[in-house]
Amino acid sequence: MAGDYLMDAPDASPEKHDEAVRDSLSTIATAPHWRNVFLFAAGRIYAREQRFRDSLEALCHQVNESDEDAATSANFGGSRLALDLLEDGSARNQPKSSKLLMRVAARLLDLPPCEVHPRLLHQVNSNTVSIFREELERRLTSTKDSLWASAWSCLDRLCRSETPWASELVARFISDEPHRLATALGATRPTDRETPLTRELAARASRIPMSDWLKWHSSGGRTVTLTPKVPVACPFATVAAAALEGLRWRRRRAPDIRGKTSMITANLAPNPSLSFTFFGMGGSLAKLPTHEGANHWHFSWKVWLAGLRFAKHPDASTLALELEWLFHNWEASGQARQLGIGPWPIAACLDWCKSPGDLKSLIEKARTGALGDTGDWRAAEQRWRNLGVTVEDLLHVSVSASPFGPDIRKKGVPFQIAQLRSAGDLNLRFFEQLLERYPEVNDTFHKEKLGSLLTILQFFLWARGDKDRDVDRSMAILLRTARLAIKIDPQWALHATSRASFSAADLDFYDELGRADFSPHSVALREAEWGKSVVDGFTAGLSKAVVQAPQRVGLLRLLAFCQPGWASKSKVPLELLDETNLQSDPLRCAGLVIRLDQIAWTTDEAAHLAKATAAALEERPDIVERTCGVIEKTTGTSAEREAFLVALLREIPDRDWRLRGRVVEALNVLLARRSAVSI
Repeated sequence: MAGDYLMDAPDASPEKHDEAVRDSLSTIATAPHWRNVFLFAAGRIYAREQRFRDSLEALCHQVNESDEDAATSANFGGSRLALDLLEDGSARNQPKSSKLLMRVAARLLDLPPCEVHPRLLHQVNSNTVSIFREELERRLTSTKDSLWASAWSCLDRLCRSETPWASELVARFISDEPHRLATALGATRPTDRETPLTRELAARASRIPMSDWLKWHSSGGRTVTLTPKVPVACPFATVAAAALEGLRWRRRRAPDIRGKTSMITANLAPNPSLSFTFFGMGGSLAKLPTHEGANHWHFSWKVWLAGLRFAKHPDASTLALELEWLFHNWEASGQARQLGIGPWPIAACLDWCKSPGDLKSLIEKARTGALGDTGDWRAAEQRWRNLGVTVEDLLHVSVSASPFGPDIRKKGVPFQIAQLRSAGDLNLRFFEQLLERYPEVNDTFHKEKLGSLLTILQFFLWARGDKDRDVDRSMAILLRTARLAIKIDPQWALHATSRASFSAADLDFYDELGRADFSPHSVALREAEWGKSVVDGFTAGLSKAVVQAPQRVGLLRLLAFCQPGWASKSKVPLELLDETNLQSDPLRCAGLVIRLDQIAWTTDEAAHLAKATAAALEERPDIVERTCGVIEKTTGTSAEREAFLVALLREIPDRDWRLRGRVVEALNVLLARRSAVSI
């Protein structure tokens, strides 16, 4: 067998035998194709030839610290090797060796939460528990988000398996700092079981931003379901949902809140299949926490409480009182608007405010009746339910320089804080009418919000069905939208207009479209929705046009939103992607995306490209996932790809530990593809 051959070293002289064995072990230590041979040799070492034991364990350290193989070092290849040795079990009956191997393997805790951590936990036993616990505690005291996340991910699993000492660590190291709590929460897995960790998180739920805990959706426009993003057994989150759904809950350490709030559904006339859903003022809430009792809450939860207190007594004086409380507790983070929950009068006021000064002005207007009162608000709700929302409502701007006024009873709607629901396509004519009237709006705030609505409506306009698409009409609408400086969603724009082949006039359209302002939440043109032949034909034609007419820089930008698979069939010359030849940040970002799609870089360029990729995250949040996917779909590996991922791992901020974990995953794939070595 190969393992015996390696240990026997028959070609070496007796005086060189041990050196030959050590050299052979070092040669195959990081080679995935030789791992079973390495483990067989290790078994023989621990069983019969223990003079090599220290060399074996030192080798794990050396692989981690290797300057010659940066990719394996960044991936903690020596720690993965030590973990394989622990799993193999050859050192199980040798406590000293088990502890040494666990010490090295525990460095895997320095990686973001990933697939290797559950394997590491399975090797915690009576021999290794003291070492693992010591290493885990070191990460629990770290100020780095990725180490903190890894530690709590492991501690979460230990709590689920009812490890006796896990609850002690939870009690010792749980933090009251909102960001640290949110990181710990994000590192846990969904569960309906109560554990020591979920109890501690639940007890501190009000300190964590509400948007990190919960998401909401309406059901038939009548009720709202508020569900934890990580559905741990959380009394506070459950009570929040109960207050909004009309259920009764009495849970330990949670406010006793009972009752319900109403939901308003208003059809978007003349589109009965499309409607706005938002919180109304109705409902009965038997008991609510006092302002003083909520002083330690995160601002987003205070906004939720202010909304419920307003719902209990929905009048102008209560609106002023709750806005004043929020003014004295103001936080600039903007967390208040992340869920869009709360009765519409108070939610619309908060959405309108950009600063504490704005909020202070609304407090005075609420006191003097400039925002209307209960009668005006209820009349507006009745109008929306009965007559729906018209173009005139969407265009209406309050004359009182505020989000709404007493005239809300006759005209206007707080669409900016509503949730859009759809059971069908948006009427094209309605969208065109709204575009035609859009220039009439002079109020800066209202125009910004209406522009955002028009961007969102593009989804409902083009997201469904492709059989009856009027491509020419869609092109005309998109050009009009772009020329009004309204952000375009390139995903739906391409879905609406892509064809298997196109003319010179089409190229003029795509060039102008590519120069427009884009929505920041865009993804690639997907062949699953429009068919492989359309997507392949469109991207092939677009990439050819980029090469033939490089002055059409809009085409280059659109190409960056196509599926990356096109790059395997045609290439854009690198000189066209050179950042020094591209005149704006969006174009430079597009050139970067295309270059990454083509995997067009050298080892020397990898570090610069990785730095540019990390800097492009704000413009293209999908760039890391997209590039890792492209790299994984290629065959084999290369020094260029490995060097890029190693550099990218260094460049991505520690707070983005999920992205760092994705890079580690891609790097691990490449390392597993390395070709076999000879010994």
